[in-house]
Amino acid sequence: MAASAPLVSTKWLSDALGEQTSPSSSLSSSTSCTLRVIDATWLGIMTEGRDAYQTEHVPGSVHFDLNQCRDKTSRLEFTLPSAENFAKYVGELGIDNETHVIVYENDPIFRMMSAPRTWWMFRLFGHDKVSVLDGGLKQWKEDGYAVESGDESVVDQRVFSAKPANPSLLKNFDEVLENQKTDNFTLIDCRQPEWFDGSMDSIWPNLPLGYILKSINVPFSSMVRSDSDRMVAREDILKLFQSAGIDLTQPLVSSCFVGISACTIALAAYVVGKEDVAIYDGSWDEFCKSAPKDSHVIIPAPKL
Repeated sequence: MAASAPLVSTKWLSDALGEQTSPSSSLSSSTSCTLRVIDATWLGIMTEGRDAYQTEHVPGSVHFDLNQCRDKTSRLEFTLPSAENFAKYVGELGIDNETHVIVYENDPIFRMMSAPRTWWMFRLFGHDKVSVLDGGLKQWKEDGYAVESGDESVVDQRVFSAKPANPSLLKNFDEVLENQKTDNFTLIDCRQPEWFDGSMDSIWPNLPLGYILKSINVPFSSMVRSDSDRMVAREDILKLFQSAGIDLTQPLVSSCFVGISACTIALAAYVVGKEDVAIYDGSWDEFCKSAPKDSHVIIPAPKL
């Protein structure tokens, strides 16, 4: 399957939806559907993104719930589901291996985080026909396109065959720890600078602040425009990596608090031609709980 463009515009999506062989309802029910729009809004482990979806969403889209599509048995806050569980979940959303998946989100604070995570998960399990709607629901509305509210329409379940997780797109704890000796790859920590240096309270109450030694801070938010929810221009992405001392010709791994916003860095790198950025799925959550003390820095919480 040929890989799809990592980003699509609102006009592209509107035109593609208009070219469906059936009326707009076919997005939810037609067996000939080759396009599936999913709303991946995720507002935290204790908050249902589905509430935001029910308030407003792209017509015909279905909700992809990252709180459900994860390994609920893990001791970590958030981690990947198995390939089998991923396949079952996305098949229930009416997605098969021929479907072009368009994913967006509607997060007023972090703006571009859960959509890239969902995009990366599809690619990890062998489905490259997936794109992110540049600018998300906010851009969709600003460009004058309609939204709807309420629950999803019933979709016809499909069979999705997931491949084993692509090892070139995923790193585990042992590999990240060993890298401190081998320097096989550059580790990016994409959290906000205030969480990297400990000057602001952790967004995850049970996780201390700190960083993995040798990691380089490249905030994921820097990849999003200041005046919209769209990704910054290609030349600006290149400048951001260059200014941080990141060599895009070398192996890169991205991490964050729990493995979600790290995927924004992978998406940005893909846009400029670096298609193999791996994600450390356990990220700081796993490393700060499991790694030797001399491999990372724990920063005391700021005093009030």
